[in-house]
Amino acid sequence: MYEIGISTTGFRRIPTSPDAVYDLLPISWRKIHHYGIDFQKLIYNDAVLVDFTDTTSPFRGSHPGKYPIRYDPNDISAIYFQHPDHRTWHRIQWVHGDAIRAPFSLDALEIARKFAARRYPDRFPDDKLALTELLERWSRATISSSIHQEAMRFMQK
Repeated sequence: MYEIGISTTGFRRIPTSPDAVYDLLPISWRKIHHYGIDFQKLIYNDAVLVDFTDTTSPFRGSHPGKYPIRYDPNDISAIYFQHPDHRTWHRIQWVHGDAIRAPFSLDALEIARKFAARRYPDRFPDDKLALTELLERWSRATISSSIHQEAMRFMQK
């Protein structure tokens, strides 16, 4: 039976570690500052970063002095940091993530920033306010074609 399964579907490779999923996420190289990690103009911070604040990373190559972080483009409410010594993964939440309490994508962040810039042209963009307003707007109305089309127009500009 095993041979029939292999011959019809092929050999299945199963990851040996639950952390293998992080290897599939995009990578971005960042410095760790006293206030945390700046990614896409959002600040992420956690206690695990304290030991690496304003230090040079052990990583060399094309990104010397920076630490690799992983992120999910469909949910940037958090980024992922692997401790260089222990090799353990840590979820680092956006500092205003408690106020939003919902996942949001890079695209949603861009749309929220464009909506906010048009709504408050004389004000410095506030990502927390912009995302809150966008997510409330989307939750009030199921994403109808008109809202979806409006969002797509903003993405193209």
